[in-house]
Amino acid sequence: MLAFIGSLLIFILGMSILSGIGMGSFIGDGNVDVSIPGEGAFSSIFCSWGASLGFYLYIVDTIVLLANIIFNKSKNIPKGVR
Repeated sequence: MLAFIGSLLIFILGMSILSGIGMGSFIGDGNVDVSIPGEGAFSSIFCSWGASLGFYLYIVDTIVLLANIIFNKSKNIPKGVR
């Protein structure tokens, strides 16, 4: 379980640092200068970027996995201890 959360946090941190260098942020929108091949000219194009469906499914999967672990741990506690 800790591996799921750790890999998610490392991915978010790594992508934030990497995209901070190139685009400015991990999730956002703005104008990006794009070079037009063969003409040597640049054009400013409005773009939006961010995480996709797989990233959000991974977060939901981690929450479900955590809930399952908590449920199974609480089910195994002897009745006299509660």
